[in-house]
This record gives sequence, C-alpha cells and structure tokens, in this order.
Amino acid sequence: MVSSDACIQKSSLRRGWPTAGLALTALLCFGWILLVRLHTADEPLERDICTQILMGRVLADGGHLYVDTLEFKPPGMFVIWQIIHQTVGTGPAAVLWTNILVTLLTLWGVYLAGSSRPWGRGADSGPWRSGRSSAVDMMLQANQPNNEVFINLFIAWGLACWLRSDSAHAVWKSCVAAGLFFAGATLIKPVLIIVLVLALARIVTPG
Repeated sequence: MVSSDACIQKSSLRRGWPTAGLALTALLCFGWILLVRLHTADEPLERDICTQILMGRVLADGGHLYVDTLEFKPPGMFVIWQIIHQTVGTGPAAVLWTNILVTLLTLWGVYLAGSSRPWGRGADSGPWRSGRSSAVDMMLQANQPNNEVFINLFIAWGLACWLRSDSAHAVWKSCVAAGLFFAGATLIKPVLIIVLVLALARIVTPG
C-alpha cells in the first residue's frame, strides 16, 4: 500500500516539471535573443532608425516636434528615443541593450498574454515561438530596434493587461493600462487602430 507521504511527493514532482520546463524554455529564449542580437551588434542601423534617434536627440535638446525636426511621421518613435536618450543615451551600446531589453520584455508580455484565459498554461510554448520569430528574421531586419520592435512590446503588454483584467483585483486599472499600451502602439503607426479594433472584436466574439 502506498503511503500518503509518497503520493504527496509524487504529486509535487508532477507539478514541478511544468515549472522547470517553463524556466528552461525562458532561459533558452533569453539566450537565443542575446546571441542573435550580439551577433549582429556591429551591423549599421537602417535609415529610419537613425532618423528617429536623431529626432529624439533634437527633442531632448529642447527642439520642437515638426518645427525643428523635418519629419512627417507620427510622434511615437521620436518621443521614445527622446526618453531613451535622456535616460541612458543613444550611443551604439545603449541602442543595442535597449533593443535587447525591449525584446525580452516583449517575450515576457507574450507569455503573460498567452497563459491567461482562455488558453491557460497550455500556451507555455508561445514565448519560444515569439522569441524565435522576433529575434532572427533578418529579411525583416527584426534584429534591429525598428518600429515593429516597440509596437510588439506595446501590443503584447496591452493584450496581457486586457486578458488578465478579469482576474485582477483592480479591473479598471488593468483596462486603463491596456488602453495606454494600445494607444502607445498607435502613436507609432496609426493604422494599427483598425487592426486592434478588428483583433479585439474577434477575441470578444463568441464562436
């Protein structure tokens, strides 16, 4: 006859395996992102990124948007690089590690969104797929801190906050946070308003 202590021990081991697997997957994702980003660290930045960093520096020095900066694009990326420049600078090393940090935070946001209702812990493999696709697609220049890197961050965390709002102690705070994240994404590319409306409508529509 199996003792109750043995049953408890086996049950604990079974519960521990998914946690250990998740931790290992996360470490592999982090390592893969670091490897790919560092491998292409000396690659010249694309023109749009250089323009956005320059605009951010001008704003940080007291310049006015669309007056001292001759650019017609939305203000999102210019303000982001202004904040980064005022916080850690925009030298090559700062740009590289900002890129890595944003990608890792996006990975975390994808996991939080994917492991919420209605998918639950069954979505644990989502971060691996997201990390792999966001880090290695050189044809899309996904290894550089372009617009989409920051858009992915805002959308992932917006979805995470929104999908977890039912279980949050302060539902309104989670919904407000989701709205702010989505708004941040649209300040980079306003066309995302249409995409977000269609995507959220699909999520809330039963069947």
